[in-house]
Amino acid sequence: MTASAASTAAQNAKEYARAVAEEIRRQLGPMCLAMLGAHTLLAHTCPGNDPALSLKIQGSETVNYLKISLTPMDVYRVEFGFIGGPSQDFEYRVVQLIEGAHAEDLHRLIERHTGLYTSL
Repeated sequence: MTASAASTAAQNAKEYARAVAEEIRRQLGPMCLAMLGAHTLLAHTCPGNDPALSLKIQGSETVNYLKISLTPMDVYRVEFGFIGGPSQDFEYRVVQLIEGAHAEDLHRLIERHTGLYTSL
């Protein structure tokens, strides 16, 4: 593969990850994002090149990080995590990992694992 072809492939992967993240954001909806206090939204690829949307959330005592990735089986992998620790020793731990979620499951899963409502 030439350098130009590699550059094009990397650009296409970034664009695909961005498009998938935008679709996940659309499926969650602005009300859900507002009610979670979502910020620092990031489109990226996970190990294995699965496109994902990651975001920090506020208001939950157990979860402050959420990553939703699209698997090759066209279902979501939802990771609930917590970033924190004493003073400057920040660490990340996975609180819960859900495999095989569908778009219509996202709100229910988020409410169950964060204790926060996603709609009025």
